[in-house]
Amino acid sequence: MYTDITSKRRALDALKKNQSKVILAYSMMEGVSLDDDLARFQILIKAPWPYLGDFVVKCRMERNAMWFNTVAMNSTIQALGRPIRHENDWAATYILDSSFKRLFGIMGAPEEFKPRMASKDLNRL
Repeated sequence: MYTDITSKRRALDALKKNQSKVILAYSMMEGVSLDDDLARFQILIKAPWPYLGDFVVKCRMERNAMWFNTVAMNSTIQALGRPIRHENDWAATYILDSSFKRLFGIMGAPEEFKPRMASKDLNRL
């Protein structure tokens, strides 16, 4: 697990040297490229909703709820792309938070993702 940018770089370097390791991170949605065998699975435990404790985020959401959902969807798409970097790359993503179902219901699951979703409920979106 990493706690800052330096430990994040160390974790990524360790993964590149020994691919039998796993990185446990609270966020790896940006600034990371896990090409090929560097990532064959990821687990998303929480939907990336913007933090409502932030005054600016709360004001924006109150003015436009779709903005709030769009930010969450963009972050989700970023996360889904972290382990898949080119057309021949592959990885499985396990989504544990049921609020992703709400997010995909509001925003619509991206069409290219629908055939690959294992959940019968998500395939109905």
